[in-house]
Amino acid sequence: MSTPSAQGTGTTASAVLPTTVAASGEAWRGWRRRWQFWVLLLVFAVLAATIYLVASPDGTERYDPESTELSGYGALTAVLEDEGVEVDTVRTGAAVLSALEEEPEATLVVSEAVRPVNPDILDELIAQDRPIVWVAPQSVVNHPEFDDLIASGPYAASSDQGALPAGSACSHPGAEAAETIIGPSALYSSAEGSALHGCFPGGAAEDGEEPGYALVETDHGVLFGAPQTFTNHQITEAGGAALGLHLFGERDHVIWYTPADGDVSGTDGGPAEEPLALLPEWFDWLLLWLLICTVLFAVIMGRRRGPLVVEPLPVEVPASESAEGRGRLYQQANAVGPSARTLRSALLLRTARLLRLGPAEEGTVIEAAARHSRRSIPDVVEILDTSQLRSNADLLRYGRRLADFEDELHTRLGLPTRAEQVAEQTSEQTSEQSAEQATERLAEDRSEHRSEHTVGPPTGGMTDQSIYETEAPAPDAGGRRNT
Repeated sequence: MSTPSAQGTGTTASAVLPTTVAASGEAWRGWRRRWQFWVLLLVFAVLAATIYLVASPDGTERYDPESTELSGYGALTAVLEDEGVEVDTVRTGAAVLSALEEEPEATLVVSEAVRPVNPDILDELIAQDRPIVWVAPQSVVNHPEFDDLIASGPYAASSDQGALPAGSACSHPGAEAAETIIGPSALYSSAEGSALHGCFPGGAAEDGEEPGYALVETDHGVLFGAPQTFTNHQITEAGGAALGLHLFGERDHVIWYTPADGDVSGTDGGPAEEPLALLPEWFDWLLLWLLICTVLFAVIMGRRRGPLVVEPLPVEVPASESAEGRGRLYQQANAVGPSARTLRSALLLRTARLLRLGPAEEGTVIEAAARHSRRSIPDVVEILDTSQLRSNADLLRYGRRLADFEDELHTRLGLPTRAEQVAEQTSEQTSEQSAEQATERLAEDRSEHRSEHTVGPPTGGMTDQSIYETEAPAPDAGGRRNT
């Protein structure tokens, strides 16, 4: 007999404990409820940072000296810095004029491959007495100082090698070192038919006119019409690297000016006002004050409020209200597992009290309940199992299952079920209330009857024996009445 009991106890212990999967799922749901706000906040911050980096024009624009994309000039800038040339990138007219004042000996590179230079800034730059390299010039060709130039193209190279040769009349050392470049390129020719000092000719074989040149030397700098030559994708092809070193590496400092979208100036040559500059002066103080208030609010709302203080209440709370309030809290938190475990513990406590087991262990209570209900231990364990509950509907079915099992146990023991007990208590309460009501009505009737027979005659009036009767005097011991 001892061996089956030991086996049954082991089976009960292993079956009663929640499975690892259920415990892990409950722990995961608790962690998700606690940390889901912060996880969503972190995801939002990462997404905002990614969008900002992708949408930021600095360093990601085409032909930008700081861009590492295939269409950027990051490789050219790195090579120049390795050779000891400092490259200073500016994007506004005011910034380039300020940089030219600070570095009078620097080489100026003006790139119009993406957008043209403002005419006011262009006048200031042309007036500079320094080496200037105009990359893919647009507005320069229309300037009065370059009225003898005509721009055509872009022209795609049609040679067998797919490149533009420097040409026999080329005298620029950088073009001679490069020998060839990869097209397409804009070509510049003379409007008056005069000879130009240019390199990388093209177009003469098609239209029969004087050839245009991709690189032209003028009194105001070098014009170069093939910006793709220096991109990270093509700088290692043909002579792009050699040409870049000769054009931009003659001096130790290079000021690379790439006009930005908002670089629209007035007559003073300065950039357009930024949107923040249009705000009133007190806006900065308001922004600082809002920041301080936000930090204080976060600190106040996030501080630890300390442990709960337990103190007696001045009123008594009915058990039904307390149970209903706790049930609503469980429902709002969707705490199906804790609610089910509470129902299970309450059933085991009532069962232990019913079977007079005292402070017995859980396995002992389950074995006794199985024995008295004539069920097997695994069957009882399955009834009490809470690992498969996922929703409120499952919890409702679980509660009904526990109630049916408890009624079955009461029936096996010859005791009334919980429903019968409730009905009996209700009938007793009803009977007591009826008796109290009947007693109260009887007392009221007696009080009214006494008031009718003890009312005295009116003051100063005659006594009417038929109306104002008094109680007869009680007889004495000898049978006589007292008068």
